[in-house]
Amino acid sequence: MTNHIWQSTVFAAFAAVLAWVLRGNRASVRYGVWMAASLKFLVPFSGLMVWGSHVSWAPKARAAAPAAVSLAVGEVARPFGDVDVPRMEKARRHVDWVPLAGLGIWFVGFVGVGVKRWRDWRRVRGAVKRSSLLEIRAGVEVRRAAGLLEPGVVGIFKQVLLLPKGILERLSPEQMSGVLAHEFAHVKRRDNLTAAIHMMVEALWWFHPLVWWIGARLVEERERACDEEAVRTACEPRVYVDGILNVCKFYVESPLRCVSGVTGSDIKKRVEAIMRRRMGKNLDLAKKALLSAAAVASVVVPIGVGMLNPPVTRAQALDSFSGMQTVAEKQFEVATIKPAAPDAKGWHLGPPGRGAVDIGNLELKKIVASSFRIQDSMVFGPGWMDSVKYDIVGKGPDATVANPVVWEMMRSLLRERFHMQYHVETREFPIYTLTVAKGFVKLKDGADGRCAADLKAGKNCGDILFFPFGVGIYNMPIGGLVGGLGRYLQNHGQPLRPIVDKTGLTGKYDVQVTWMPEGITSEQLESVPKEQRPEDVTMFEAFEKQAGLKLESTKGPIQVVVVDRIERPSEN
Repeated sequence: MTNHIWQSTVFAAFAAVLAWVLRGNRASVRYGVWMAASLKFLVPFSGLMVWGSHVSWAPKARAAAPAAVSLAVGEVARPFGDVDVPRMEKARRHVDWVPLAGLGIWFVGFVGVGVKRWRDWRRVRGAVKRSSLLEIRAGVEVRRAAGLLEPGVVGIFKQVLLLPKGILERLSPEQMSGVLAHEFAHVKRRDNLTAAIHMMVEALWWFHPLVWWIGARLVEERERACDEEAVRTACEPRVYVDGILNVCKFYVESPLRCVSGVTGSDIKKRVEAIMRRRMGKNLDLAKKALLSAAAVASVVVPIGVGMLNPPVTRAQALDSFSGMQTVAEKQFEVATIKPAAPDAKGWHLGPPGRGAVDIGNLELKKIVASSFRIQDSMVFGPGWMDSVKYDIVGKGPDATVANPVVWEMMRSLLRERFHMQYHVETREFPIYTLTVAKGFVKLKDGADGRCAADLKAGKNCGDILFFPFGVGIYNMPIGGLVGGLGRYLQNHGQPLRPIVDKTGLTGKYDVQVTWMPEGITSEQLESVPKEQRPEDVTMFEAFEKQAGLKLESTKGPIQVVVVDRIERPSEN
């Protein structure tokens, strides 16, 4: 959605500038060129290239070599993985103060420019409030104000022509006619609007000399264009020049560029151009066509460059999370995707194995998290991912592949059918850490537990358990317990926070952990089967007492998946 908004903004801005320029004379054309240069600071060349690289009909990206991405996310939780999880080393905290200092300096400059502009605007607004209406017929409201501010057009959408008190006595009728023609040209051209846009550019890019130089050129060309209009429609050049000089003699220039006056820019150059009759001519058809092509090319060329160079690493940056060389070659042979029925109850995520996966009535965000074998709280993306649910069935060409490969195929499916693009970044979070408590762990080997008979018969066995007030696993790695706890906390309205597995345990186990939630009533407890009622312990005490594991609340850096783009899936 963001890409489409940028697309509309870019083309609307350039189309408006182009349409406005082509109806004017040479001064208007030059003004349009400088205005286009100003707009490019809001949408730079590189930004257009990035947008072009994400256009859906761009050439398909080639598979890239696997990126050397840390396994930190994979180590946090692998609820369905079969790969041993190495112990995660404690991440070192490091703060790079250089970019923070640069951001601080920029912010101080931005605020400084903004405060000065605000104070100048209050001065102009005060003059408007103290002004009185003049009975002058024009296409805009004309008011008389006390003070020494020159005649000027105030306002962006509702424009008002403000004339200083006494100007009608100090200028002859012919001179006054020329000054009014100049100001009405500002009104017709909407110069205050374009000036306000460039003032915003100056505030954002206050440190860039080119921005201020472009601002001076904009004032120069807009005044020249209005001079040409005044001489063409109102009075003789000498009379008009005398009017400008009288205004300069008795009044001061407006402090704001978005208040279009008559004395701006280099007066000497303007007078010389008017007296020598160096007035611009309108463009012929050929020159208008050439200018149109140049303006369109300034937008189309960078977008085209981006389309020819699509980002390879963004879509494949996490291939090493599951230890695979690449995700491009591992795909489901058959896959169906359907929106879940609105009245569907419950959800299921069939344990992926034998080259297949079965997902029912599950939110898209949880599907994405499962495909990376991480917790839901470690996925960030558009808000609608939390509300839409899908049924997905996928079958691979080989029924003997292990779980990590199935999830790899799921990531391929998300990229192909949902057009998912993502990247990895490190963020500081409140987290839970799970370690081995002092003494022995109280976990039962999965091969000797609930799945013993099935395993001896060669059957696939193992699951995550959800109790009214707890979680458990049988014949699953510790990552399954971690993933189940994260899902339990989310379903019970607890703040989302990643759970980091630091146990170093690599086997498959049976264990149940239940606890007494805060605020539970006796009626709620009575509704729970007696065999599932928890002990009167907290969640942290339960993990240590019942599983020999220590759960602690802390804060630390965690790698997360940020979904930059994802769409509703294509039809099956």
